[in-house]
Amino acid sequence: MKQETASGTKGMVIFIVIAMLLIATIIISGMLNFTLSHYQQSFHRNSRIKAYYTALGGINLAMERLRSGEWAEWKGGSFQYLLCRYSGTDCYVNNTGMLYNVTVSVAGDDVNCTVNASVDYGLSL
Repeated sequence: MKQETASGTKGMVIFIVIAMLLIATIIISGMLNFTLSHYQQSFHRNSRIKAYYTALGGINLAMERLRSGEWAEWKGGSFQYLLCRYSGTDCYVNNTGMLYNVTVSVAGDDVNCTVNASVDYGLSL
């Protein structure tokens, strides 16, 4: 015995399935977009924290070198030292354990001086 269907309902199931797939695709793409955005923000925040501590390490190194007299050639004025992650011709310190390149600037006289550090970090995902 053949089952009868209400008129106009033939093929309705395919439209319901397509609509459900479309809704699921929209929801999943929104979730993926949210996840990627959160990952990028976390990565950037983590990079800034690493750069801060790398610069702080450069300042600590400069202060120790000034205190111990290893930079005895400095008698005032200003100078810069580049601390590199990889070897370079202008690098004062080459250390593959460093996260980023650091430029340490010292200015002042032999009694009062200012030590600044800037970090060169790239943001790439």
